[in-house]
Amino acid sequence: MSKELAEELGATYVIDDQEPIVYPNPNYGKEHFSFDGLDEDGNVLSTNLGIDTAKTHTTVPFGPDTAIANLGTALESLISEYDACEFDEYGAWFERASKVVPFLWD
Repeated sequence: MSKELAEELGATYVIDDQEPIVYPNPNYGKEHFSFDGLDEDGNVLSTNLGIDTAKTHTTVPFGPDTAIANLGTALESLISEYDACEFDEYGAWFERASKVVPFLWD
């Protein structure tokens, strides 16, 4: 999520500003099955047996505009704010709380 959204929700966060890291592939040269996906019923579409040919893997940093948020602090903040809300303040509280929901599904 963005740093601004993390601050708005009251979440603690860190910014991932690391450089990409290249590390050796521990499965290089070994057989593996590739997974091609699922159909609408959850059945495996297809798999293929192959040899892993990648000698290395590279991490991909999130970048300076992306925050890794601790949603626990955001939820605690939202719960305490809900308890303190007056009746006419629930709409604004609900608008803020709704921004957390998409992150809870992951």
